[in-house]
Amino acid sequence: MPSVKTTLRSEVEARSFIRDYMKAQYRPYSTTDIQLNLHNQITKSKLAAILDSLLEEGELIVKTVGKTSYYCYKELFQAQEEPCDEDKREIEDHLARVHSEIESLTTGTSVCHELLLYLFLPSPLFYLILTSYLFESWHS
Repeated sequence: MPSVKTTLRSEVEARSFIRDYMKAQYRPYSTTDIQLNLHNQITKSKLAAILDSLLEEGELIVKTVGKTSYYCYKELFQAQEEPCDEDKREIEDHLARVHSEIESLTTGTSVCHELLLYLFLPSPLFYLILTSYLFESWHS
């Protein structure tokens, strides 16, 4: 038995179907790709008209590469709540603690650096002891 080709009858039904399909897939498709993925439920001319209308309304974006246009649903954004005053205070307190910790680590690092310089850089006394030791060992 041959397969029965089902087509979407009304323009509104086809339009909402295409919009929902593009939103669910959320990847770029050419007109031919969409038509093949939908198993020819919508004619190519009707599909092109629907894609153009969705493009004009800002539901879709289009990128043309050569002669082919690729349609994709616009970016999906999740609504973000504005943080309440208590959350803002917690964040600011945490940032203040982090800044003070960084400051203390920076100060500690500079003190360690100075101590290492003092310990490992030769002083005049070091040179005097070293030269006397070398002089004694050379003359013995």
